[in-house]
Amino acid sequence: MKAPLREPVLGRGGTQVVLDLGNPQVQDFIFNLVDTLMTNYPEIDYIKWDANMAIMNHGSDYLPKDEQSHLYIAYHRGFENVCRRIRAKYPNSPYRRVPVEAVVSIMECFLTLMSFG
Repeated sequence: MKAPLREPVLGRGGTQVVLDLGNPQVQDFIFNLVDTLMTNYPEIDYIKWDANMAIMNHGSDYLPKDEQSHLYIAYHRGFENVCRRIRAKYPNSPYRRVPVEAVVSIMECFLTLMSFG
């Protein structure tokens, strides 16, 4: 994501950006990346979707100007779509443990198992 006419704010180490999941091409990219990994490495038994950066660049090159205020809605609908596609193709993978419905209404989520010892 990048605000129009502004330089992007980069995350950790100056290399991270939040992908515009409201854009169907970005959704396809993420799905195809996961699908390729799952196909080429069937021994994968755990997928961690890590959200290390908050949305700092409030803008979408995909959404029309009059729909920029829908950025978070489009982002989370796109995230939900990617999750549903992965779960549909790999119904027996441990990825199914995360109910998609649990993340639909959350503005930003961290799907990270944390342990305190």
